[in-house]
Amino acid sequence: MNPFDRYDIDPSSPPSAITERFRELVADADESERDALRAAWDALTLHPESRVRAAFFSHPETREPLGAPPRRKRPQHEEPPRLTLVGLLVLPSLVALLPAVPTSASASVPHFPLDLSDPALTEK
Repeated sequence: MNPFDRYDIDPSSPPSAITERFRELVADADESERDALRAAWDALTLHPESRVRAAFFSHPETREPLGAPPRRKRPQHEEPPRLTLVGLLVLPSLVALLPAVPTSASASVPHFPLDLSDPALTEK
């Protein structure tokens, strides 16, 4: 884990502020934790390249926590319409009321004779 994130240090802090924060942490730490703190302090204060790299890879959370997603709503099932006697009636066909339609579809398409002298039609 990134030392800035692990020890709650601002990545834009100068080495003096980093040293002060590590002094506070060492005061409350036992012997095994002090060795880890010393190694992290060395990396952040004595090696500028590793401090800059750690600062670039620290990711402070600036957003509010997302929390749990909203619960899914169950789809509402509608009841089918009730069957009544009016719904059972057979209605008369509307085809008899429509105007007469030509029986063949070709009656409305004009006829153009094919020109066999056209070179696009004679190419092989």
